[in-house]
Amino acid sequence: MNQRERQGKSREITYQAALEEFSSNGYGKDELFLLCVEKTFTDLKAYIENQTERMNSMEILDAIKEYFAIREHFFQLNPKQKEIFETALFRPPKHLAESIQELRQPIKTMNMEFMENLVSRMPLRLGLSKEKALRYLESIEVLFRYYDEKQEQNIHSMLQTIGELMDMALFGILKQGGNDLRR
Repeated sequence: MNQRERQGKSREITYQAALEEFSSNGYGKDELFLLCVEKTFTDLKAYIENQTERMNSMEILDAIKEYFAIREHFFQLNPKQKEIFETALFRPPKHLAESIQELRQPIKTMNMEFMENLVSRMPLRLGLSKEKALRYLESIEVLFRYYDEKQEQNIHSMLQTIGELMDMALFGILKQGGNDLRR
């Protein structure tokens, strides 16, 4: 085993010990925590990328639900990494927030590419550019982050809620042809 292989093996052992510690006892030393965050984000991204090709032929709402289902399946397989993910996104140590956002960037890029693919398949209303549609979809990410914080453990309920949120986000809440809001 050469030097690089030994370093990689040592890093993996350190990661596994840190993952166990953080999932059991919460946040700890900065460098170890960031190692766990980085590995969680990397593993999640790889898992999603390996399964997203089939979504290109799905209806848009079904593809969105599937995207979330794939993510949730990853966390069902890796519950310790789910705890790291949630801590990093929803309860990050303030002094590490910037570092966590940098580590999250590849996932944000992947999410944006997924949304760009969806928008390119959507029949947008007249006068609405793809850029505006993407900006809108980015802005509703807050809904999903809020949902994640309140997340139920039942995947069926999660997918139903995601479907409802996306239906309202994509098709609105006003009755078609109901332009008069004064009623």
